[in-house]
Amino acid sequence: MQSNFRYSTGALAVALALGATVTQANPWNFGVVGADEAHQRGHTGYANTADAIRYAAQAGAKVLNGSFGPPAIPSPFIDDPNNPNNRIANPNYVMLTHNVIPLDLSQGLAANLDEAKAVEEAAAKDVLMVFAAGNGHGQQPLAARNPSGLALLPYIRPENHDSVVYRFIDISQGTTDPNNPNTYSYLPSNAPGLDQFDTAHLQGSIIAVVATNADNQIASYSNRCGVASQWCIAAPGGDRDADGNEDARKRYFVDHAGQYTHGLVGCLHGGAPGGWGRCAGARRVSLSDRAPDPRNPADHHQ
Repeated sequence: MQSNFRYSTGALAVALALGATVTQANPWNFGVVGADEAHQRGHTGYANTADAIRYAAQAGAKVLNGSFGPPAIPSPFIDDPNNPNNRIANPNYVMLTHNVIPLDLSQGLAANLDEAKAVEEAAAKDVLMVFAAGNGHGQQPLAARNPSGLALLPYIRPENHDSVVYRFIDISQGTTDPNNPNTYSYLPSNAPGLDQFDTAHLQGSIIAVVATNADNQIASYSNRCGVASQWCIAAPGGDRDADGNEDARKRYFVDHAGQYTHGLVGCLHGGAPGGWGRCAGARRVSLSDRAPDPRNPADHHQ
């Protein structure tokens, strides 16, 4: 499965490489793994993020943050064909109840499964992966009741293929417009080969992250935990940047929530200098769609 359309460009995997040399400048051993660098080093997966995940895992990372994923489609606004600096209402917009997972069947099933296979390979190396739940609530609030992208992998299994959570579409004809559902070619849940899309066993290796705002509520743009409640947490994200720029807000703050969680997980994994004492201010904040109340001891999960 591939995350064809990304809300973070130049997809990066951020890893805490336990056991690596600790330096004064980088005492926590955080490193950024670029997909291009991974590809240059011989990782030739179909999806560039698959390359980055494999590279990070083979380099010894034990915690990986993936701040990337598919956008919510269709979008209520599209580029104005007559003015590249303007956005207009999408005449084909509809509110969907499900996430759309595009498959290019002309590439073969192996290519479409490559990103999920990379996650499986990392899980086999005992890598814990943190993935953003998504930024889609403003565009597709019904579909965004659940995570999208790799954060949803543990839910994807044959018995769920006909659920309202996700649907597969075939984009192999090259005529699919992500912003026009009339061009979607939906695959039946029992289509040949779809039984291979079974990643339920990845529960325990993946953490989905939703973002909270300054009021300790789920941020307006963030997907919810939904069906991923057993492997989903909330982390501080924010609501807007200093200029109120919506797109930058979404890119920055869901990434911020993921990085917060990634750092916390690294602490819990025992990789931080100074041990648990360095993590005293960080805690797991929520296992549900409700943001925690710091005054309520029941909301403190150590």
